[in-house]
Amino acid sequence: MISSVSLTERLRGEGYGTPTDLRYRINSVSLRLVPAEPTAS
Repeated sequence: MISSVSLTERLRGEGYGTPTDLRYRINSVSLRLVPAEPTAS
């Protein structure tokens, strides 16, 4: 199974002095689950 999540937030008016007065906060998580090797019984 492969999964991916991305959360993006645009922040305005924080006084950083950038030309657009915007800051982007991006958080992401990605999982890749691999089946375990079969064990000898």
